[in-house]
Amino acid sequence: MLVALGALLAPWTYGLSLAFMALVDLILYRTLPRVSVCYICKARYRGVPPHPDHLPFDLMTAQTYEARSVHWAEGKLRPPRITQESSGADAAPQG
Repeated sequence: MLVALGALLAPWTYGLSLAFMALVDLILYRTLPRVSVCYICKARYRGVPPHPDHLPFDLMTAQTYEARSVHWAEGKLRPPRITQESSGADAAPQG
């Protein structure tokens, strides 16, 4: 959003606002703490080290679970069941 604002102001600032906002965005990215967000329940985990098996955010995965959550709420699809056998690190949600 900051870079978009810089791009919007670029014609009047001869492009300097774009470079400035990109720098501000980079500084915020480097200084703000990492947050892990569950795709399914949207729980936020702050201040904990990321799990080594977790991959970076993937928009396609997020949209898939968002669509599934609508179906779960409507009763068209069962939510994933986590059993004792499938609760390992390599377990994928069932459903």
